[in-house]
Amino acid sequence: MNLIKIMSINGLVKFLTLIFLNTFIIQVLKAQDGIKFRPFPKKLSDWNLLKREKDTMVLNEDTVPYYLVNSLFTDYAKKFRFIWLPKSKKITYKKNEILDFPVGSVISKTFFYNRYNIILLNEEKISASSHFEVTNDTLDFKDAYLIETRLLVKEERGWIGLPYLWNKEQTDAVLKITGSTQKMKIKISDKREENFTYTTPNFNQCKGCHIKSDSNYKKTITPIGTKAKNMNLDRKYNGQWQNQLSYLEAKDFLSDLPTLENVPKVTNWQEITAPLKNRARSYLDINCAHCHNPQGPAKTSGLFLQSEENKPANYGVCKVPIAAGNASGGRKYDIHPGSPERSILTYRMNSTDPGKMMPEIGRSLVDQEGLELIHQWILDMSPGCK
Repeated sequence: MNLIKIMSINGLVKFLTLIFLNTFIIQVLKAQDGIKFRPFPKKLSDWNLLKREKDTMVLNEDTVPYYLVNSLFTDYAKKFRFIWLPKSKKITYKKNEILDFPVGSVISKTFFYNRYNIILLNEEKISASSHFEVTNDTLDFKDAYLIETRLLVKEERGWIGLPYLWNKEQTDAVLKITGSTQKMKIKISDKREENFTYTTPNFNQCKGCHIKSDSNYKKTITPIGTKAKNMNLDRKYNGQWQNQLSYLEAKDFLSDLPTLENVPKVTNWQEITAPLKNRARSYLDINCAHCHNPQGPAKTSGLFLQSEENKPANYGVCKVPIAAGNASGGRKYDIHPGSPERSILTYRMNSTDPGKMMPEIGRSLVDQEGLELIHQWILDMSPGCK
Protein backbone atom coordinates (compact mmCIF):
# COMPACT_ATOMS: atom_id res chain seq x y z
CA MET A 1 0.00 0.00 0.00
CA ASN A 2 2.83 2.41 0.86
CA LEU A 3 4.43 1.67 -2.51
CA ILE A 4 1.24 2.55 -4.36
CA LYS A 5 0.92 5.80 -2.43
CA ILE A 6 4.29 7.06 -3.56
CA MET A 7 3.86 6.05 -7.21
CA SER A 8 2.66 8.73 -9.61
CA ILE A 9 -0.57 8.10 -11.46
CA ASN A 10 1.32 7.82 -14.74
CA GLY A 11 3.79 5.39 -13.25
CA LEU A 12 1.01 3.23 -11.86
CA VAL A 13 -0.79 3.17 -15.20
CA LYS A 14 2.39 2.12 -17.02
CA PHE A 15 3.07 -0.55 -14.41
CA LEU A 16 -0.43 -2.01 -14.65
CA THR A 17 -0.32 -1.87 -18.46
CA LEU A 18 2.95 -3.80 -18.47
CA ILE A 19 1.51 -6.48 -16.18
CA PHE A 20 -1.65 -6.72 -18.29
CA LEU A 21 0.15 -7.10 -21.62
CA ASN A 22 2.59 -9.67 -20.25
CA THR A 23 -0.35 -11.67 -18.93
CA PHE A 24 -2.22 -11.24 -22.20
CA ILE A 25 0.64 -12.60 -24.31
CA ILE A 26 0.98 -15.62 -22.02
CA GLN A 27 -2.76 -16.30 -22.28
CA VAL A 28 -2.69 -15.99 -26.08
CA LEU A 29 0.18 -18.42 -26.43
CA LYS A 30 -1.24 -20.91 -23.96
CA ALA A 31 -4.51 -20.86 -25.87
CA GLN A 32 -2.80 -22.06 -29.02
CA ASP A 33 -3.23 -25.82 -29.07
CA GLY A 34 -0.03 -27.78 -29.48
CA ILE A 35 2.29 -24.94 -28.49
CA LYS A 36 4.45 -25.29 -25.46
CA PHE A 37 4.72 -21.83 -23.98
CA ARG A 38 8.19 -20.37 -23.90
CA PRO A 39 9.03 -16.71 -23.22
CA PHE A 40 10.15 -14.89 -26.33
CA PRO A 41 13.71 -13.54 -26.09
CA LYS A 42 13.97 -10.19 -24.35
CA LYS A 43 16.86 -9.17 -26.63
CA LEU A 44 16.78 -9.23 -30.41
CA SER A 45 20.29 -10.70 -30.54
CA ASP A 46 19.05 -13.81 -28.72
CA TRP A 47 17.04 -14.74 -31.81
CA ASN A 48 20.36 -15.22 -33.64
CA LEU A 49 18.87 -13.63 -36.75
CA LEU A 50 21.28 -10.72 -37.04
CA LYS A 51 24.20 -9.18 -35.22
CA ARG A 52 26.44 -6.15 -35.37
CA GLU A 53 30.02 -6.61 -36.52
CA LYS A 54 31.87 -3.29 -36.22
CA ASP A 55 29.78 -0.88 -38.33
CA THR A 56 27.79 -3.46 -40.27
CA MET A 57 24.66 -5.48 -39.56
CA VAL A 58 25.29 -9.12 -40.46
CA LEU A 59 22.43 -11.54 -41.09
CA ASN A 60 22.23 -15.19 -40.13
CA GLU A 61 23.22 -17.33 -43.14
CA ASP A 62 19.74 -18.89 -43.15
CA THR A 63 18.03 -15.53 -43.67
CA VAL A 64 17.37 -13.69 -46.92
CA PRO A 65 16.61 -9.97 -47.38
CA TYR A 66 13.52 -9.09 -49.36
CA TYR A 67 12.19 -5.94 -50.99
CA LEU A 68 8.81 -4.47 -51.86
CA VAL A 69 7.61 -2.50 -54.86
CA ASN A 70 5.72 -0.21 -52.47
CA SER A 71 6.13 0.26 -48.74
CA LEU A 72 3.75 1.39 -46.00
CA PHE A 73 4.40 4.99 -44.95
CA THR A 74 5.85 5.23 -41.43
CA ASP A 75 6.88 8.84 -40.80
CA TYR A 76 9.51 8.68 -43.55
CA ALA A 77 11.44 5.90 -41.81
CA LYS A 78 13.43 3.56 -44.02
CA LYS A 79 13.06 -0.19 -43.66
CA PHE A 80 15.34 -3.18 -43.88
CA ARG A 81 13.49 -6.48 -44.30
CA PHE A 82 14.44 -10.12 -44.20
CA ILE A 83 12.91 -13.59 -43.87
CA TRP A 84 14.06 -16.58 -41.85
CA LEU A 85 12.61 -20.04 -42.51
CA PRO A 86 13.04 -23.33 -40.63
CA LYS A 87 15.36 -25.72 -42.45
CA SER A 88 13.77 -27.63 -45.36
CA LYS A 89 10.65 -25.45 -45.21
CA LYS A 90 9.38 -23.25 -48.03
CA ILE A 91 6.97 -20.41 -48.64
CA THR A 92 4.06 -21.38 -50.89
CA TYR A 93 3.14 -19.00 -53.70
CA LYS A 94 -0.33 -17.43 -53.66
CA LYS A 95 -1.52 -15.27 -56.53
CA ASN A 96 -3.55 -12.54 -54.83
CA GLU A 97 -3.13 -13.36 -51.16
CA ILE A 98 -0.30 -13.10 -48.68
CA LEU A 99 2.32 -15.75 -49.48
CA ASP A 100 1.81 -18.85 -47.33
CA PHE A 101 4.67 -19.07 -44.83
CA PRO A 102 5.44 -22.32 -42.97
CA VAL A 103 5.10 -22.58 -39.20
CA GLY A 104 8.27 -21.31 -37.54
CA SER A 105 8.87 -18.52 -40.06
CA VAL A 106 10.12 -15.12 -38.92
CA ILE A 107 9.59 -11.94 -40.92
CA SER A 108 11.75 -9.05 -39.73
CA LYS A 109 11.47 -5.35 -40.49
CA THR A 110 13.94 -2.83 -39.06
CA PHE A 111 13.00 0.85 -39.07
CA PHE A 112 15.79 3.40 -39.29
CA TYR A 113 16.75 6.89 -40.39
CA ASN A 114 19.87 8.11 -42.14
CA ARG A 115 22.21 9.97 -39.85
CA TYR A 116 23.03 13.68 -40.18
CA ASN A 117 19.77 15.63 -40.42
CA ILE A 118 17.53 14.25 -37.71
CA ILE A 119 17.51 15.06 -34.03
CA LEU A 120 16.25 12.95 -31.18
CA LEU A 121 14.88 15.87 -29.21
CA ASN A 122 16.68 16.49 -25.91
CA GLU A 123 19.41 14.11 -27.04
CA GLU A 124 22.19 13.92 -29.60
CA LYS A 125 21.88 14.65 -33.32
CA ILE A 126 21.46 11.47 -35.31
CA SER A 127 19.77 11.25 -38.76
CA ALA A 128 17.63 12.20 -41.83
CA SER A 129 15.23 10.63 -44.32
CA SER A 130 12.69 10.93 -47.10
CA HIS A 131 10.73 8.36 -49.11
CA PHE A 132 13.33 5.67 -49.74
CA GLU A 133 13.83 1.93 -49.89
CA VAL A 134 16.97 0.05 -48.87
CA THR A 135 19.02 -1.02 -51.89
CA ASN A 136 21.73 -3.08 -50.17
CA ASP A 137 21.53 -6.45 -48.44
CA THR A 138 22.94 -5.06 -45.21
CA LEU A 139 22.93 -1.94 -43.04
CA ASP A 140 25.86 0.36 -42.36
CA PHE A 141 25.75 1.84 -38.87
CA LYS A 142 27.87 4.76 -40.06
CA ASP A 143 24.90 5.89 -42.16
CA ALA A 144 21.89 4.43 -40.34
CA TYR A 145 20.44 4.98 -36.90
CA LEU A 146 18.13 2.10 -35.97
CA ILE A 147 14.89 2.83 -34.12
CA GLU A 148 13.08 -0.50 -33.86
CA THR A 149 12.82 -4.00 -35.29
CA ARG A 150 9.42 -5.68 -35.57
CA LEU A 151 9.21 -9.44 -35.84
CA LEU A 152 6.27 -11.45 -37.11
CA VAL A 153 6.63 -15.00 -35.83
CA LYS A 154 4.40 -17.77 -37.17
CA GLU A 155 3.29 -20.15 -34.44
CA GLU A 156 1.21 -23.29 -35.01
CA ARG A 157 -2.05 -21.37 -34.81
CA GLY A 158 -0.95 -18.16 -36.46
CA TRP A 159 1.25 -15.09 -36.38
CA ILE A 160 2.30 -12.98 -33.41
CA GLY A 161 3.93 -9.54 -33.62
CA LEU A 162 6.85 -8.56 -31.39
CA PRO A 163 8.35 -5.02 -31.29
CA TYR A 164 12.02 -4.60 -30.29
CA LEU A 165 13.45 -1.15 -29.50
CA TRP A 166 17.11 -0.43 -30.30
CA ASN A 167 19.29 1.04 -27.56
CA LYS A 168 21.14 4.34 -27.91
CA GLU A 169 24.44 2.50 -28.26
CA GLN A 170 23.02 0.69 -31.33
CA THR A 171 24.31 -2.64 -30.03
CA ASP A 172 21.02 -4.49 -29.49
CA ALA A 173 17.25 -4.12 -29.25
CA VAL A 174 14.98 -5.09 -26.35
CA LEU A 175 11.41 -6.40 -26.41
CA LYS A 176 8.91 -3.61 -25.70
CA ILE A 177 5.46 -5.18 -25.64
CA THR A 178 4.01 -1.93 -24.30
CA GLY A 179 5.47 0.01 -27.23
CA SER A 180 7.31 3.31 -26.93
CA THR A 181 7.42 6.91 -28.12
CA GLN A 182 10.36 9.09 -29.13
CA LYS A 183 10.25 12.80 -29.92
CA MET A 184 12.10 13.61 -33.13
CA LYS A 185 12.82 16.36 -35.59
CA ILE A 186 13.55 15.38 -39.17
CA LYS A 187 14.64 17.30 -42.22
CA ILE A 188 12.62 15.86 -45.08
CA SER A 189 13.82 18.33 -47.71
CA ASP A 190 15.63 21.65 -47.92
CA LYS A 191 12.28 23.38 -47.42
CA ARG A 192 10.61 21.06 -44.93
CA GLU A 193 11.35 20.01 -41.36
CA GLU A 194 8.96 18.25 -38.99
CA ASN A 195 8.76 17.83 -35.22
CA PHE A 196 6.82 14.71 -34.30
CA THR A 197 6.53 11.74 -31.98
CA TYR A 198 7.69 8.44 -33.45
CA THR A 199 5.56 5.63 -32.05
CA THR A 200 6.51 1.98 -31.75
CA PRO A 201 3.19 0.09 -31.49
CA ASN A 202 2.40 -2.09 -28.52
CA PHE A 203 1.37 -5.72 -28.77
CA ASN A 204 -2.32 -4.96 -29.27
CA GLN A 205 -1.70 -2.17 -31.78
CA CYS A 206 0.28 -4.58 -33.95
CA LYS A 207 -2.90 -6.60 -34.30
CA GLY A 208 -4.87 -3.51 -35.30
CA CYS A 209 -3.21 -3.42 -38.74
CA HIS A 210 -2.30 -7.08 -39.17
CA ILE A 211 -5.68 -8.71 -38.50
CA LYS A 212 -8.16 -10.25 -40.93
CA SER A 213 -11.32 -12.35 -40.73
CA ASP A 214 -11.99 -15.56 -42.65
CA SER A 215 -15.33 -16.76 -44.03
CA ASN A 216 -16.27 -18.03 -40.57
CA TYR A 217 -15.47 -14.61 -39.02
CA LYS A 218 -12.44 -16.03 -37.25
CA LYS A 219 -9.83 -13.31 -36.75
CA THR A 220 -6.16 -14.04 -37.40
CA ILE A 221 -2.98 -11.98 -37.63
CA THR A 222 -1.36 -11.78 -41.06
CA PRO A 223 1.59 -10.01 -42.72
CA ILE A 224 0.84 -7.02 -44.96
CA GLY A 225 3.44 -6.46 -47.66
CA THR A 226 4.45 -10.01 -48.59
CA LYS A 227 2.18 -10.50 -51.58
CA ALA A 228 3.48 -11.72 -54.92
CA LYS A 229 2.35 -8.54 -56.68
CA ASN A 230 4.37 -6.39 -54.28
CA MET A 231 7.48 -8.62 -54.37
CA ASN A 232 7.51 -9.04 -58.15
CA LEU A 233 10.54 -6.90 -58.96
CA ASP A 234 14.07 -7.22 -60.30
CA ARG A 235 17.20 -6.93 -58.17
CA LYS A 236 20.90 -7.51 -58.57
CA TYR A 237 22.12 -10.81 -57.15
CA ASN A 238 25.83 -11.53 -57.43
CA GLY A 239 26.11 -8.77 -60.00
CA GLN A 240 23.30 -10.10 -62.21
CA TRP A 241 19.75 -8.78 -62.49
CA GLN A 242 17.14 -11.35 -61.51
CA ASN A 243 13.50 -11.37 -60.51
CA GLN A 244 13.19 -11.50 -56.72
CA LEU A 245 10.55 -14.25 -56.69
CA SER A 246 12.63 -16.36 -59.08
CA TYR A 247 15.64 -15.83 -56.82
CA LEU A 248 13.69 -17.00 -53.75
CA GLU A 249 12.57 -20.05 -55.72
CA ALA A 250 16.18 -20.82 -56.72
CA LYS A 251 17.25 -20.60 -53.07
CA ASP A 252 14.53 -23.10 -52.09
CA PHE A 253 12.65 -20.43 -50.16
CA LEU A 254 9.60 -20.43 -52.45
CA SER A 255 7.51 -23.14 -54.11
CA ASP A 256 4.72 -23.28 -56.71
CA LEU A 257 5.87 -20.12 -58.51
CA PRO A 258 4.23 -19.92 -61.98
CA THR A 259 5.90 -18.33 -64.98
CA LEU A 260 6.53 -14.66 -64.26
CA GLU A 261 4.11 -13.64 -67.02
CA ASN A 262 1.35 -15.05 -64.82
CA VAL A 263 2.45 -13.31 -61.61
CA PRO A 264 0.60 -10.06 -60.81
CA LYS A 265 2.55 -6.86 -60.27
CA VAL A 266 1.65 -3.48 -58.85
CA THR A 267 2.84 -0.14 -60.15
CA ASN A 268 5.54 1.67 -58.20
CA TRP A 269 3.56 4.67 -56.98
CA GLN A 270 6.70 6.85 -57.04
CA GLU A 271 7.30 6.15 -60.75
CA ILE A 272 6.17 9.46 -62.23
CA THR A 273 6.05 8.11 -65.81
CA ALA A 274 3.44 5.48 -64.87
CA PRO A 275 -0.30 6.16 -65.35
CA LEU A 276 -1.64 8.37 -62.55
CA LYS A 277 -4.54 6.05 -61.72
CA ASN A 278 -2.25 3.02 -61.40
CA ARG A 279 0.08 4.94 -59.10
CA ALA A 280 -2.78 6.13 -56.91
CA ARG A 281 -4.38 2.69 -56.66
CA SER A 282 -1.00 1.15 -55.77
CA TYR A 283 -0.45 3.73 -53.03
CA LEU A 284 -3.86 3.02 -51.50
CA ASP A 285 -3.27 -0.72 -51.83
CA ILE A 286 -0.16 -0.75 -49.63
CA ASN A 287 -1.18 2.00 -47.21
CA CYS A 288 -4.89 1.35 -46.74
CA ALA A 289 -6.01 -2.01 -48.13
CA HIS A 290 -4.77 -4.10 -45.18
CA CYS A 291 -7.81 -2.66 -43.33
CA HIS A 292 -10.02 -1.67 -46.25
CA ASN A 293 -10.69 -5.06 -47.83
CA PRO A 294 -13.56 -7.58 -47.48
CA GLN A 295 -11.67 -9.48 -44.72
CA GLY A 296 -10.03 -6.49 -43.00
CA PRO A 297 -10.88 -4.56 -39.83
CA ALA A 298 -12.60 -1.85 -41.91
CA LYS A 299 -14.72 -4.25 -43.96
CA THR A 300 -17.97 -2.83 -42.53
CA SER A 301 -17.15 0.53 -44.14
CA GLY A 302 -17.74 -0.97 -47.58
CA LEU A 303 -14.68 0.93 -48.81
CA PHE A 304 -12.31 -1.56 -50.44
CA LEU A 305 -8.95 -0.19 -51.55
CA GLN A 306 -7.02 -3.25 -52.73
CA SER A 307 -5.67 -2.82 -56.26
CA GLU A 308 -7.75 -5.75 -57.56
CA GLU A 309 -11.01 -3.92 -56.78
CA ASN A 310 -12.41 -2.72 -60.11
CA LYS A 311 -15.72 -1.11 -59.13
CA PRO A 312 -15.25 2.65 -58.63
CA ALA A 313 -18.06 2.82 -56.08
CA ASN A 314 -16.34 0.15 -53.97
CA TYR A 315 -13.07 2.08 -53.88
CA GLY A 316 -14.88 5.26 -52.91
CA VAL A 317 -15.98 7.14 -56.02
CA CYS A 318 -19.26 8.92 -55.18
CA LYS A 319 -19.60 6.57 -52.20
CA VAL A 320 -21.42 7.90 -49.14
CA PRO A 321 -19.63 6.69 -45.97
CA ILE A 322 -21.44 4.24 -43.74
CA ALA A 323 -20.17 5.40 -40.36
CA ALA A 324 -17.54 8.13 -40.66
CA GLY A 325 -19.20 10.50 -38.17
CA ASN A 326 -17.14 13.60 -37.38
CA ALA A 327 -14.21 12.05 -39.25
CA SER A 328 -15.91 12.96 -42.53
CA GLY A 329 -15.20 16.63 -41.99
CA GLY A 330 -18.67 17.43 -43.27
CA ARG A 331 -17.89 15.93 -46.65
CA LYS A 332 -20.45 13.79 -48.45
CA TYR A 333 -18.38 11.28 -50.47
CA ASP A 334 -15.27 9.22 -49.84
CA ILE A 335 -14.06 10.37 -53.25
CA HIS A 336 -15.76 13.36 -54.85
CA PRO A 337 -14.60 13.22 -58.50
CA GLY A 338 -12.84 16.38 -59.58
CA SER A 339 -12.92 17.78 -56.04
CA PRO A 340 -10.20 16.43 -53.74
CA GLU A 341 -10.94 19.22 -51.24
CA ARG A 342 -14.48 17.82 -50.90
CA SER A 343 -13.36 14.18 -50.55
CA ILE A 344 -13.27 12.37 -47.21
CA LEU A 345 -10.30 10.30 -48.36
CA THR A 346 -7.94 13.25 -48.74
CA TYR A 347 -9.39 14.97 -45.67
CA ARG A 348 -8.46 12.03 -43.45
CA MET A 349 -5.08 11.51 -45.13
CA ASN A 350 -4.30 15.16 -44.36
CA SER A 351 -5.20 14.87 -40.67
CA THR A 352 -3.07 13.98 -37.65
CA ASP A 353 -6.05 14.01 -35.29
CA PRO A 354 -6.28 10.44 -33.86
CA GLY A 355 -10.06 10.53 -34.23
CA LYS A 356 -9.96 11.50 -37.90
CA MET A 357 -6.66 10.43 -39.47
CA MET A 358 -6.21 7.50 -41.79
CA PRO A 359 -4.46 5.21 -41.28
CA GLU A 360 -5.51 5.42 -37.64
CA ILE A 361 -2.14 4.24 -36.33
CA GLY A 362 1.37 3.82 -37.70
CA ARG A 363 2.11 7.46 -38.42
CA SER A 364 2.31 10.85 -36.71
CA LEU A 365 3.06 12.88 -39.84
CA VAL A 366 1.13 13.51 -43.03
CA ASP A 367 2.59 11.76 -46.06
CA GLN A 368 2.67 14.88 -48.21
CA GLU A 369 3.90 13.10 -51.33
CA GLY A 370 1.21 10.43 -51.06
CA LEU A 371 -1.45 13.04 -50.33
CA GLU A 372 -0.43 15.06 -53.39
CA LEU A 373 -0.68 11.93 -55.54
CA ILE A 374 -4.22 11.10 -54.38
CA HIS A 375 -5.20 14.77 -54.64
CA GLN A 376 -4.09 14.89 -58.28
CA TRP A 377 -5.79 11.56 -59.09
CA ILE A 378 -9.14 12.79 -57.76
CA LEU A 379 -8.69 16.18 -59.44
CA ASP A 380 -8.21 14.44 -62.81
CA MET A 381 -11.48 12.49 -62.53
CA SER A 382 -14.53 13.59 -64.50
CA PRO A 383 -16.34 15.84 -62.00
CA GLY A 384 -19.65 15.26 -60.32
CA CYS A 385 -21.74 12.51 -58.72
CA LYS A 386 -25.18 11.51 -59.92
